[in-house]
Amino acid sequence: MYDKIKKVNWIDSILNEIKIEFNKIIINILLESEESISIICNEFVSIKYLGQWDESIINSIEVSSNSEFIKESLEVVRSNYAETEIIGCNKHLNNEWLQVTIKLIDGVDINIVCNSIEIT
Repeated sequence: MYDKIKKVNWIDSILNEIKIEFNKIIINILLESEESISIICNEFVSIKYLGQWDESIINSIEVSSNSEFIKESLEVVRSNYAETEIIGCNKHLNNEWLQVTIKLIDGVDINIVCNSIEIT
């Protein structure tokens, strides 16, 4: 699914909203064509968003499956929870984890670690 993210020209899109729910983050974006699109980060474990001032214009959005932020996020989960493999829970440390990075034109990076991504 995240191949679709690579195919979209995100330059000059506007970050409208980041909504955090219990088990997902919904990122609402207005494309330059004025089409609205949402990226849903399911079963998220981390978000890092530092330095917001007044820009919300997107330069790029990337997805990776191997990053220091993923490793750091999972280490924090391991240290905070003695039992990370809970019956009935969709989150498991052995799952594939993805990092969504939204780069704004002013240099701010928004990083999210999640289990899967949907685009609507």
